[in-house]
Amino acid sequence: MYTYTPATDLFTSDDAFLLTLDVPGVSEDEIDVTVEGRTLTFRAGGGEDSTPRWFRRFALPRGVDVDSINATHTDGVLSLRIPRLANGGARRVSING
Repeated sequence: MYTYTPATDLFTSDDAFLLTLDVPGVSEDEIDVTVEGRTLTFRAGGGEDSTPRWFRRFALPRGVDVDSINATHTDGVLSLRIPRLANGGARRVSING
């Protein structure tokens, strides 16, 4: 059973999403952030074989650049900048005749 659910805020701009989680008292070393497909997962505390202190999972929208997500941890706040892809990720496909 998780003992804490961090407060979360989501902000948007034309070129990115900014996701913040309030994580007071949790060190950077205790936080694990992973992206699998379009799923962004956070967990803190505990080891691989134990239950984390908290766990959050978010579905990322289409059109974001998962390879360029940037995370910072300052004053008990974990912030992630999730860039949008140009043109919503659409690209032209050439037809070979």
